[in-house]
Amino acid sequence: KATFSLMIKDRQLNLSVEVFIELFERLIIPILLYGSEIWGYGNIKQLQVMANNFMRKMLKFHKSTPVCMLIGELGLKNISEYIENRMLNFWCNIATGDDSKIS
Repeated sequence: KATFSLMIKDRQLNLSVEVFIELFERLIIPILLYGSEIWGYGNIKQLQVMANNFMRKMLKFHKSTPVCMLIGELGLKNISEYIENRMLNFWCNIATGDDSKIS
């Protein structure tokens, strides 16, 4: 629902690429990565494919455009980098937290 909503807003408001990428990182990525601190070591290939296809569709890139060009040109990170960052922050908070915390 979020990707469809973002697509509609992009068409209605004719958003710039910078604004679109900012909205993608703040609206879509958190939904995709909900709970990734726990399940982050699982198979994330489908998430990366979904994100790549969505970005290609919104920016009107051809299907044969390489992923490295898509991510590099837009300045985005791979989904795996987002997940690794979230996992490290989560485990660091657990390891360095108060002794009174249940975790």
